[in-house]
Amino acid sequence: MSSFSENYTSAPSDVLPLRDIPGGYGLPFLGPINDRIDYYYNQGPDEFFRARIKKYNSTVYKVNGPPGPFNAKDPRVIVVLDAVSFPILFDTSKVEKRNVFTGTYMPSTHFTGGYRVCSYLDPSEPKHAILKGFFLSLLDRMHKQLIPTFRSTAAQLFADLEAELSDKGQANFNPISDKISFDFLFRLFAGKSSYDTPVGGGGNANLDKWLFFQLAPLVTLGLKFLPNCVEDLLLHTFPLPYFVVKSGYEKVHDAFDEAAGKLLDEAEKQGLSRDEASHNLMFLTGFNSYGGTKVLFPALLKYVGTGERTCTAALLLRSGPSLRRKPIATRDPKVFANPEEFVPDRFLGEGEKLIKYVYWSNGRETDNPTADNKQCPAKDMVVLLSRMMLVEFFIRYDTFSVAAGKLLLGSSVTFKSVTKAV
Repeated sequence: MSSFSENYTSAPSDVLPLRDIPGGYGLPFLGPINDRIDYYYNQGPDEFFRARIKKYNSTVYKVNGPPGPFNAKDPRVIVVLDAVSFPILFDTSKVEKRNVFTGTYMPSTHFTGGYRVCSYLDPSEPKHAILKGFFLSLLDRMHKQLIPTFRSTAAQLFADLEAELSDKGQANFNPISDKISFDFLFRLFAGKSSYDTPVGGGGNANLDKWLFFQLAPLVTLGLKFLPNCVEDLLLHTFPLPYFVVKSGYEKVHDAFDEAAGKLLDEAEKQGLSRDEASHNLMFLTGFNSYGGTKVLFPALLKYVGTGERTCTAALLLRSGPSLRRKPIATRDPKVFANPEEFVPDRFLGEGEKLIKYVYWSNGRETDNPTADNKQCPAKDMVVLLSRMMLVEFFIRYDTFSVAAGKLLLGSSVTFKSVTKAV
């Protein structure tokens, strides 16, 4: 059981000395590029932030956020990397959320039908409450469909996994999961299988390209034969053009638009234009949801399938917050004992006091999404899907072995063997 630290609350805040925020931005243009090179190539994301914590003796400091020129008009940020300061980012009365969903830059609205979709809106903008309220009501109505739809999807996922394992001697989980996850989300939001539309089985591949062209400024390819300077120029310096992925996006969007007719009818009743609602739903389905499952499902099976994450399914179901501690601020050593270790029972017993320091989904674990905040509307659905994936997995298999690797976004998982449950 992890111990609970109250270091942050042991001294009254009025006796703490005030100091200027340390750090800096360097010379115009050159400073942001220098920080970008450090972030992506010289240090890597974690060390980039940790090295500056040590340098400035502060978890709050000024720095240029990647990707910098010419993707970001203004890369200057103040980072907050401790458990007490971090929640300021959730206070929309103090921090504006306009066009910052992907950080210091925003992809062209061509990727979203010409609209600034809900994720890029600040809660002060009137359209935000309408769109977020529509999403929340939609997700609330879906709760009866969610479990049966996912169970039938999971059955197909594991059938495909076993077939590939039998045929090839191993099975790459990620492409199987991506294809099935896309169809699950299409069925959930649009009401019919993507295979019954012109998209067929290629919807996820089209969305993969669409996602990559929006997120390219935030990733590195890690290709040994490609010099860092060339990759930096190609991915981080200029926005990637929409026209390359236009046909694929439009094919998926048109199929979704036709299948989700009833949802769009309701959106019109709530004051949204049909076209704007359609592209917002497409973003919710394709970026927020499908993009999330691409990372989430392989990560879950990596955690339980490799030696570094040994625990039973029952324990995982009781310790969801342990799996959601990703940002540096949620690994604060002044709050968490052994912050870099995975501790399945960290939040049990006395550890429940620590749950308020788990930040994810653009909010606290203890908070709930509303039409007036920026917390992910599908926060609870993510948790439920995680648990259902583990339940479906352990219902089927007693033992298994996997090999894990890294991808641009998340982890790769390859199954070497499985033994079915009796």
